[in-house]
Amino acid sequence: MYCTECGKEMSKEDEYCPYCGSKVDLLYKEKNFSDVKTIQDLQVNSLVKENNLSKDYKGWNWGAFLITPIWGGINNVYIAFLWFFPLFTLPMSIILGIKGNKWAWQNRIWDSEEEFVSTQRGITKASFVFIGLILLIIGIIAFIILVYPNLVAPLRRYDPNANNL
Repeated sequence: MYCTECGKEMSKEDEYCPYCGSKVDLLYKEKNFSDVKTIQDLQVNSLVKENNLSKDYKGWNWGAFLITPIWGGINNVYIAFLWFFPLFTLPMSIILGIKGNKWAWQNRIWDSEEEFVSTQRGITKASFVFIGLILLIIGIIAFIILVYPNLVAPLRRYDPNANNL
């Protein structure tokens, strides 16, 4: 059996964890975990998963903030799809920016903390590239409209009473 606070292995007779001193939950103690061989086998338990993630990675998640629905799909955090409803767009991005690492760690089975960190960093890099490309495209379009206004002139409505020189 494993401690729900620190995730370390302990005997079934222990009432307190010998490593961190936390009291063993009686309901947890009564469950049958005889098939559990390693801590990775127990990752479905969110209490163990949440507390196994290093404090270094519990902070802000830029990937979750910038590309919320894509990030949510990759990490099995389906609440991120509320982002598609206009009322929830900004709040969902902020909430996932704050809670993203914790929820991603809990909702997907990871082989190791290194895999988790690598994936989150990759998503963050991809999100910055994606946002950068969008800003670049907007900048190019704005530049073209400002420098070459005659290119957009045919798009303007023709007014026969206006002085069209």
